[in-house]
Amino acid sequence: IKNFHGRPIFIKTSLPKRISRFTRELNENSILHSLKIAKEVRKLCLNSGNFGLLDEIVGFSHKGSGCIFREFDAYPKIKNRFLMPFFSIYSFDYKNPGEELIIEQISEKTGISIGNLLKWFLKNIIEFWCEAVKKKGLILEMHAQNTLLEIDSDFKPMRIVVRDFCSVGIDFKIRKSLKLHTNF
Repeated sequence: IKNFHGRPIFIKTSLPKRISRFTRELNENSILHSLKIAKEVRKLCLNSGNFGLLDEIVGFSHKGSGCIFREFDAYPKIKNRFLMPFFSIYSFDYKNPGEELIIEQISEKTGISIGNLLKWFLKNIIEFWCEAVKKKGLILEMHAQNTLLEIDSDFKPMRIVVRDFCSVGIDFKIRKSLKLHTNF
């Protein structure tokens, strides 16, 4: 939604239709789980310059179907930053098949080699995933749709941003050892 009380927002809804291998069902439990995970990831990202999230702020369900409202801008908010899902970086544009891949365009605009971009991507994705496990006992599902690249106005990669917390796993042993709640 472009203007939801003065700001853009995403709404993830239940969809009683098969998408790839899954049917997306947002019931009360999955919504509560997602909102609690978002709160934990928000704490993880607060003091990190390399990581962010698209915060899930509220959700509701009725008769087994539901929706989650997700922020449009990454948290913590930094001006003049832009997001793209990781799968778009290496995907061909079927409408413009001759156009360079986005990773090639980023390399040209920044002067950073594709090899160094890939090293930066992998280092920061792995670091984010490991920090979530080590500090929060969360096993993030950081595939190429749920993981976003944040760039600045000069196309320089700035942060790794995650979204979609319905399927995030919990390592209860780690959370208990860290004296964190296990109420998911």
